[in-house]
Amino acid sequence: MTEQPTEPPRISQHAQEIRRLQSACLRALSADAGLELRGNTAWSSGRMLPINAAHLYPQIGYSDLHAYRGASDGMALRVRHSDMRQHQELLPKSSGGRFIFELLEQFRCESLNRLPGVRSNLDNGFHSWTTQFQASALAETELGQMLFALAQVCRSKINGTGLAPEMEDSIEAARIAFPSGIGALAARLRPARFDQLRFAQISLRIARLVDDSIAAHHSNRGSRPAPRRRADDSRFTLHLDVAGEAAAVARAALDPGSKSGREDSRYRAFTRQYDQVVPATQHIRAGLLERYRAEIAHLASQSGINHRFLARALRAIFCYPTPDGWYGGAERGLIDGGRLATLIASPTDHRVFRETHEASHPFAAISFLIDCSGSMRHHAKSIASFLNLTIRALDQCEVPVEVLGYTTRAWNGGRPLSEWRRAGSPQQPGRLNEINHLIFKDFTSSWRTSRNSIGALLHQPLYKEGVDGEAVRWALHRLSENAAERRVLIVISDGSPSDTATTQTNGASYLHQDLVEVIRHANTSRTSVAGIGLGLDMSPYFGDQAVVIEDCELSSDRGIRAFLSLLARLPTLR
Repeated sequence: MTEQPTEPPRISQHAQEIRRLQSACLRALSADAGLELRGNTAWSSGRMLPINAAHLYPQIGYSDLHAYRGASDGMALRVRHSDMRQHQELLPKSSGGRFIFELLEQFRCESLNRLPGVRSNLDNGFHSWTTQFQASALAETELGQMLFALAQVCRSKINGTGLAPEMEDSIEAARIAFPSGIGALAARLRPARFDQLRFAQISLRIARLVDDSIAAHHSNRGSRPAPRRRADDSRFTLHLDVAGEAAAVARAALDPGSKSGREDSRYRAFTRQYDQVVPATQHIRAGLLERYRAEIAHLASQSGINHRFLARALRAIFCYPTPDGWYGGAERGLIDGGRLATLIASPTDHRVFRETHEASHPFAAISFLIDCSGSMRHHAKSIASFLNLTIRALDQCEVPVEVLGYTTRAWNGGRPLSEWRRAGSPQQPGRLNEINHLIFKDFTSSWRTSRNSIGALLHQPLYKEGVDGEAVRWALHRLSENAAERRVLIVISDGSPSDTATTQTNGASYLHQDLVEVIRHANTSRTSVAGIGLGLDMSPYFGDQAVVIEDCELSSDRGIRAFLSLLARLPTLR
């Protein structure tokens, strides 16, 4: 079982662009086209890489661009020069030993770089982390000072560079407190840096000395009070586990057949008896739907979006030109034999040519999957206006489009939870709620006939809890039945999967891990799954195939352009 997943952080479009550039640098320097950043962590082939060096995770809003460049370059060098399976097998179990062992391996990989620009980025990134460490409460503790000093000394030894005079002065007292023998071992690191196993053996000896020193410190400390905590301490960490995930997830990233701490980690539902797939308009009065439709039409008209421009942009993405006969009377092209008499009768008339007439033919279908969990009710008007504009433009291009939604029929488990309790509350029961999958528009209906159905998005009672992984499976299954050559699924959400009864009985990461696994297997040469995060970074799930759009901008020119940019990046549509 993993720890509770962190809610995707709020992130600006500028920060998202920085992350996209980091991903590009990561792939270029590592020579691995499958690498990408999700959140702040590196992923390969849909699995998180266990790169746990503390200085590779700059804090958004607390670091400059140089720190981000240093982080992506450092991760790339780690992928390029380190055998991660071997590293995980040797990793110490203690937190202090892990911190030092991870840091030393990262320093080893960085020392193998020969590019001066990358060296500058690495130095800037480490300097940023150094500054944040010194400003944190960790710098006020004896152990914090020792670990910080050891990191500075070992990095300088491995790189063969000296410490700056001011750094020498600031860590002098901590160096005196180093465990006996660390200095000699640190001096042996640089000659061993080309051999990972030999280097690791020296690193493990240093890590054991650090562990012994930490144990001695704790035994001597007694009941002395801990140093006063600062207001911003929660933002700074030694980052022993990437993205807050447990070590089991990191090991699973290297071994697809491993379990994640559970005897049976497969996703399942306790019962599907109460699940339903229904039209979104079910149980909503016709008069109320008309009112919703009128409100959405008003919002769309106030957006300022030129639907003809949007249609042309979408046609360029989803359609390719096909020959559709000829048209004559052209001044260039192929000679039209039927108009040669005109040339003789009027030699100055050059309209004796014909050209091929081309028509646009859609090669892809698109499906929108809307998160209808409780928090999304606040975004309902923006989403409905965005869909009204987009579906109208896609309809003009004759692109097949579907709009689906997902929620639950009850709060806190409903009837499946009651049945589970009557069954004796067995361990790890799987999903405990009634799934409610909604169809707002299917592929066969047009924009004009589905406007009332889209209006159902404004119906507040629909919004309850969200089981994202199963919804993506369902949407992909429906999408696969479409005859289009390529298929795109766009998930619009504002956070992680959330179902109270399921997470309380199966663990906080149960739904989260299922969504990650579904998306990992969903992207193929014919199908792309992408995400629109409403003010939240969805890259931990969708990687580079995600975009952040603020709720107020979703149906604005800026939001539409961000959506078009996302489509243009999808491999399926290139």
